[in-house]
Amino acid sequence: MPANHAVHLLRPGDEALLIRLAEKFYNSRLLPAEAKTLLNRAGQFMLCVLEGDNLAGFCYFHILPRWYDGVDEIFVYDLEVKEEHHRKGYGRKMFRKVFAIAKGRDIPIIWLLAKGSNGSAIQFYEKMGGKIQTEEAVLIEFYPY
Repeated sequence: MPANHAVHLLRPGDEALLIRLAEKFYNSRLLPAEAKTLLNRAGQFMLCVLEGDNLAGFCYFHILPRWYDGVDEIFVYDLEVKEEHHRKGYGRKMFRKVFAIAKGRDIPIIWLLAKGSNGSAIQFYEKMGGKIQTEEAVLIEFYPY
């Protein structure tokens, strides 16, 4: 792993970094006020890997409270490392940060959804200790307005 890299947990004050991240990973433009609102949301976390000043990877996850037993869990919504930065350990490093946050908050469960056709992602998640819970999932979207 390159010596000049860092995994950064975005916090209020990192609006400019989030704006860069949204453009690089999602081809989306955020206004400073939108970035500020996102960084102040409770229960959501954003990590990025900086290789020098270059954004190499990103992870976005939420803490979800389970109403029926009071146990919190983490849902990893997005984890991405730009192709030119694959095989440098950045995905592992971000996942270890998610694990540390989970442990620090006494959250015993981390889960995510992955496409069954994305063999390299599934292989990565299994190497990180993930266990496949279902071979087939159906994603259903609603657009209420």
